[in-house]
Amino acid sequence: MSVFIIFSMLLIIITVLFFAISYKSDQHAFIENACLPDSITSSLRERFEHLSDEQCELVLAGLKEYFLICNLAKGQFVAMPSKVVDVAWHAFILDTKEYTHFCKKAFGRFLHHMPATSCHLNEAINSSLKRTWQITCQRNFINANAPEKLPLLFMIDEMLEIKTGFKYTLAAQSDNSGLCVSVFNDHQQTAEVFNNTRYEVACGGFAGR
Repeated sequence: MSVFIIFSMLLIIITVLFFAISYKSDQHAFIENACLPDSITSSLRERFEHLSDEQCELVLAGLKEYFLICNLAKGQFVAMPSKVVDVAWHAFILDTKEYTHFCKKAFGRFLHHMPATSCHLNEAINSSLKRTWQITCQRNFINANAPEKLPLLFMIDEMLEIKTGFKYTLAAQSDNSGLCVSVFNDHQQTAEVFNNTRYEVACGGFAGR
C-alpha cells in the first residue's frame, strides 16, 4: 500500500472523527443553553408547593444534567436517580412538540422514557444505575470508586426535601468496583445501590429509534 493511500485513509478517519466530536459538542452546548418550557416549572410548583424559584431552577439544571448523561451513554439505558427531576422530565414530555424538537437537536433522535419500576435489581437495571453514577461522576470530576461528595442528581431530592424522594449516602468503600453509594427512602429501608438488593428505580431513558 502506497504512502499516498495510507495518508488519504488517515485523513478521512481524522475528518470523520473531527466532525463527530464537533457534532457531539454542538449537542452538549444546545442542552446546556436550552430554554426549557415554563410548563415544567408550573408542574413542579403544582406537585411541590414548597419549592422556590431558585430551587425550581436547580431542578431544571438537574434535568439538563440527566439529558447530558443520556447523550454520553451512546443509546444505552440510563436510570433516573431523582424523583423531582423525573417529575420535571414528565412535564417536558407532555409538551410533545417542544420535546420532540429538543430531542432531535440534543440527541439526533427521540429520547424514550421508560416507566417506573419496582423490583429486585436485575443485571440491566443494575448496570443502568451504575452507568448514571459513573457518567455524572466523570462530568463532575468525582472519583466514582471513592467519592468524597455526591453529584447533583444523587443529592437533589434530599436537598429539596422531596417527599418519597431518593436520598443517597456515601457508603464505606469495600472494593474497587465503584459500588459505593447507598440509598434509603422515607421508611428508612436501606439498600446498597448496584448490589442484588431491592431498589426502586424512578424511571429511565435511552436515545434510540
